[in-house]
Amino acid sequence: MFFSMNLDRMRTLMSRKWSDFVRVASDAKDSSSAGLDLIALYDSFDESQKALADVVAAEWVASPDFSTRWAGRVLVGHFEITSALPAVRASAARLQASVDPYELAEAEADLRLLERAAAWRDRLTCRQSTGTPAPYWQRINRCLLRLRSF
Repeated sequence: MFFSMNLDRMRTLMSRKWSDFVRVASDAKDSSSAGLDLIALYDSFDESQKALADVVAAEWVASPDFSTRWAGRVLVGHFEITSALPAVRASAARLQASVDPYELAEAEADLRLLERAAAWRDRLTCRQSTGTPAPYWQRINRCLLRLRSF
């Protein structure tokens, strides 16, 4: 589908596609379709293109534009992009310092994403050590223990 790709081309492609997805979703009055289309776009990439898209997703999380930040969170959360977690942490810290209630709500979304990321690491660690993901109840217990520590 895509020819030789570098980071600038990936930024351009993803930005253009995201704008198209948002426009189409707005015209159809179906806001969730933009995120689903973005997920489908990422799924269409090969491994080298996904590595570039991961960098773009991390950049999007730090964007000054709400819609772009949301798109970055969609990709990071859906595809468990651990390389973007430092950008999510920085975004949460920046947004928590805001007085804007919308930005404070976004900071909460970033914090929830970071909480979910701990479960990603647990699953990955269990899969690497045993070859299978941790059973569901073990993941839930770990999450409950983490929540109690707050």
